Amino acid sequence: MIFFPQSQMTDMLCAVVLCKNESVHISRCIESLLELTTRIFIVDSYSEDNTLEILSKYPCIVKHHPFSSHSDQFNWAMDNLPWLGVSWVLRLDADEYLGSKFVSQLFDSQALNSSSIQAISVKRSFVVDGYPVRYGSLTTRCIRIVRSHVRYPLQIMDEHFDVPCSCVFSLDSFIYDYNLKSFSWWLYKHYFYSKKEAIQYLSSRPYWSSLYPELLALSKKFTLQQRFYYKLPPFLRSFVFFLVRYLVFLGFLNRPSASRFIFFQCLAYRLLVDFWIVLYQFDAIRSSYSSLEFDLETFC
Repeated sequence: MIFFPQSQMTDMLCAVVLCKNESVHISRCIESLLELTTRIFIVDSYSEDNTLEILSKYPCIVKHHPFSSHSDQFNWAMDNLPWLGVSWVLRLDADEYLGSKFVSQLFDSQALNSSSIQAISVKRSFVVDGYPVRYGSLTTRCIRIVRSHVRYPLQIMDEHFDVPCSCVFSLDSFIYDYNLKSFSWWLYKHYFYSKKEAIQYLSSRPYWSSLYPELLALSKKFTLQQRFYYKLPPFLRSFVFFLVRYLVFLGFLNRPSASRFIFFQCLAYRLLVDFWIVLYQFDAIRSSYSSLEFDLETFC
């Protein structure tokens, strides 16, 4: 293994940030990245607020690309990176930021020096009203740093890099998701997310992929926990999921605002996903696929 100094490792890495109308978040996101790298590539989906004005104050490169899915947007960014010789790419959403120890822990790990490592996973935690959601098992581990040749498979929800576990280094550092937008905005976003997740689920069912071949490209491998979840009856599984998070994983010990967040994230949203799955299946029984066909045209 060859050990590079921190300055050289910084030159090996760039950051890709996806955004649209993120004026309330973008400064926080960029400033958390500047300790790590000045090679920051912003992929903007034609913001209509003053996001671009704020970005003009920072040493980053901004390009515009219409949004269809997070995986498509990131893959486009990877194919259009403005720097040569970049080995690693950190992916971040505009409402996320790096934890205070992220940079030091990344460089101390020497993970960027290893030729056998293709990706680095980190911890992702939600923040509500300025405090991390500590209980409820909502902190997850996800891959956010990858070699520059790695791409997302085509997915419209739950984007995950397809990298062998043996090639992934687990970094004990946090990326925080702290959204400052209104609750009505959250509802609007998750209304569409729920449709996408329902379609993502149906893409894994042979019956639906035979009817709509375009779903085959969206199919994904579900984890053991996801397979077990979807074996439970619709709607009932949403309540089971919420109760496990809230009671078994002690979600009720959070601050009241965080407990409300768990309610909406783990129950209300999951019920909405099941609603769309059942609606699409009900249309199939009636030999009417208008709902699914319309949403496939919209999202795919």
